[in-house]
Amino acid sequence: MFVARGIGILLAVFMLLYVPLSLAICLAWKALWRGIRPRSAWGSANLLFALRLAPFVLSVMFTLLFTLPSFLLLEPRSPDESVGTVPLLLGCAAGHCLREELSGQCGRSSELRGRL
Repeated sequence: MFVARGIGILLAVFMLLYVPLSLAICLAWKALWRGIRPRSAWGSANLLFALRLAPFVLSVMFTLLFTLPSFLLLEPRSPDESVGTVPLLLGCAAGHCLREELSGQCGRSSELRGRL
């Protein structure tokens, strides 16, 4: 139960960070584009790639560098403690988002291979 609770909390923290960061990038996109304005297609592609990956990378880094060690150090290992509904729902939502993203990537890559 300790491992299941840990996975649920890690996924919940990931979701709580990833969604607001992604929304912030979406909302600030036009201002960032006007402020930076890359000179070439290569620079534009690099900027788009960095902005697209930034929320994911920051969320994973925070989750692995802060949440996981604090969970392992501070969470009691008693089996009688139950998982709350909020962490459980957030963990399920994060798992669903990750599954959809991975299946979408696989679907798009097979679609691209079909075009070649």
